[in-house]
Amino acid sequence: MMKKLLSFVAMAGLLVACQPESLETAFEVGAPELKVTVHVHDVNSPAQDIASTLYAGEDGNSLTYVLPETLKLKEKDGVVVNGNAVVFSFVGQNGKALSNGSIIFTAKYKDADPKSEALNFDKLLAGGVANYEVSIVVGKPVSEVTFDVKDVVGTPTTSVSYFNPTDGHALTDHNGKSWAKNLTEYLLSGTVVYTSKVGKFVDESSIKNDSPVSAYRTAVEGYVKAYKASQGSVTNDLKFEFTVSAWSYYTVYQTATKAEHTVTVLADEKEIGSFKYTDYANQVEYAEIANPEGHGHYVHGHGHSHGGHDNAGGGLVFPE
Repeated sequence: MMKKLLSFVAMAGLLVACQPESLETAFEVGAPELKVTVHVHDVNSPAQDIASTLYAGEDGNSLTYVLPETLKLKEKDGVVVNGNAVVFSFVGQNGKALSNGSIIFTAKYKDADPKSEALNFDKLLAGGVANYEVSIVVGKPVSEVTFDVKDVVGTPTTSVSYFNPTDGHALTDHNGKSWAKNLTEYLLSGTVVYTSKVGKFVDESSIKNDSPVSAYRTAVEGYVKAYKASQGSVTNDLKFEFTVSAWSYYTVYQTATKAEHTVTVLADEKEIGSFKYTDYANQVEYAEIANPEGHGHYVHGHGHSHGGHDNAGGGLVFPE
């Protein structure tokens, strides 16, 4: 399987060079953030993403969302139009960790019935960033026949990968979680560079479209094209920055989730074709606990400031 290597850079420097009179500093962990890219495609002309057109709200079109009480739209750059897609950034209401929840997106296009899709997000620690994509297919093939689709999701699978330093200053607990050590009274700053794979990826080999009725084959082809038009994305070199408290064990990890969907196309409630796609999501989080070697000196968010020098650490290896 293909591996994705994530580099880690800790601003640890030469700790012996730090002076005792360095000012003590504290930091605040940011609110958890969900970044959701929304695509909308009309089954009758699936090539073009119309999400930004719907979000503009003209001619009765609309793209709306309903949030749980735990989330709010990010104040700065909460909505960004990226090409024809729309990227929403939501953050935790109180800045604390998020529990599992759902966001409902609804697209209304021309005279077609509104179509809603639920994004089910996982729990996320404060300071963590999660990436999702939502694709909505609106409209129905123009025909006297009533077409519809049934989308059935399988059991999601999750893999977690941890920062693995190469300098030996790490341990693995009984749950398999890898922890690096900050054995000093200084704050450390780090950056993880990672790859994000999100969205729907259609399995070409799964497409079944062999109805003897040409109108049915055309309808199935339209749905396949609509799902493929909003194909997911792989983004390299995303950065996740974090700060490590003095006298702590700390870890940075990515949780990658995927779920296989089976889409059945119906004509007057009878199956006429089907295909499968896999939906990917991922999130990167930071966690820390007190280092017992700190003899009670650990306080979350505290340490001494440090100019330091770049000190290359190990890497994160994420399985495909």
